[in-house]
Amino acid sequence: EGGLRVPAILEWPSRIPKHRVTDVRCNTCDIYPTLLELVGVNVAKQPTVDGVSLVSLIDNKLETRPRPMGFWDYTAKGIGTPSATWMSELYEAQQKGEDLPPHESSQNAAKLPDPAYPSDTFPGHAAWLSGNWKLHRIQGNKGEAKWELYDLASDPMESQDVAEQETKRVAAMQTELNTWLNSVVDSLNGKDY
Repeated sequence: EGGLRVPAILEWPSRIPKHRVTDVRCNTCDIYPTLLELVGVNVAKQPTVDGVSLVSLIDNKLETRPRPMGFWDYTAKGIGTPSATWMSELYEAQQKGEDLPPHESSQNAAKLPDPAYPSDTFPGHAAWLSGNWKLHRIQGNKGEAKWELYDLASDPMESQDVAEQETKRVAAMQTELNTWLNSVVDSLNGKDY
């Protein structure tokens, strides 16, 4: 599954008494809601999160992910974080009894993009995983999107595109993926905070 199926290990002897393996697809965005549930915290005015709590998986009561998850490789310029350089500069200043002001890039990190990210195009490659089905949306340089669908249960190597045989499934998953992509763009543009 092209970089998406990466093993993880969770050790917690008092809660997970014996070794087991699961095929439930999880994501790093699931860590936050899982920790909130484990410690019993409800966050007031919590912005929407993409992740789901995995407590029921930890307790061996979950066999399938409760909702789909999306991925999007959008080649937008980010904020560089040369942490080794920054830590070296900070260390040198501290050795002299000085401190450093926040780096300019971190001061600008919370600024909204100008111009805003467009909501009528989704460049790059996106994928939507729902159960054992994986829908790819690959947008070319001219804005056209190519769609591919794979049944990961029977084709984990994604070698047989079944989009033409599963048109209703593709249509439903396209709607879900496009809704999610719009929510990502809204978030990037600051609409959910």
